[in-house]
Amino acid sequence: IELSWDLRNPDGDPPRYRLYFREESQETWRPIFTEDVVLTDDEYVWDTSSIPDGFYLVRVEASDEESNPVDRSSVARAISKPIRVDNHPPTIDKLGARKGRVEGKASDALGPIARIQYAVNGGRWRDVFPKDGLLDDRVESFEFEVPDGSAGSHPIVSVRVADAAGNQANREIIVKTGK
Repeated sequence: IELSWDLRNPDGDPPRYRLYFREESQETWRPIFTEDVVLTDDEYVWDTSSIPDGFYLVRVEASDEESNPVDRSSVARAISKPIRVDNHPPTIDKLGARKGRVEGKASDALGPIARIQYAVNGGRWRDVFPKDGLLDDRVESFEFEVPDGSAGSHPIVSVRVADAAGNQANREIIVKTGK
């Protein structure tokens, strides 16, 4: 996750930043990196692969300790709005086909589902809207018809879904298109 922040720094002293995080319902702040890291840029790429999915707060501490004696240094703190950490792909369930139609259900633990697509025999990906017409939930049912003239009477249809964090899931099904 790319983090960035702004610091009003009227005296121009070079800042040192420390970053901390906690899950939204927890009280204990944990450092994002070790004390020996001296961060002076106002941005940081946070590797969240080692923490569970959920909503987290990030606290940024800015200090001018690098250019001032300890008793004269200043510290400012700010806390982010909740940040969604979602490292796991959605799932595609109840994928089935009947008379040239494919249906299924896409779901994600945190959601929402952001995209549903299909491709026939490795062709171009085509978007599909969920049955309710809006990609706005963590569970979305979908249904679409495989176009007439798809190569062969048993085309392989690939379905992929993506969640709002960009995680993807893929499945395939063989569809009988003949009447």
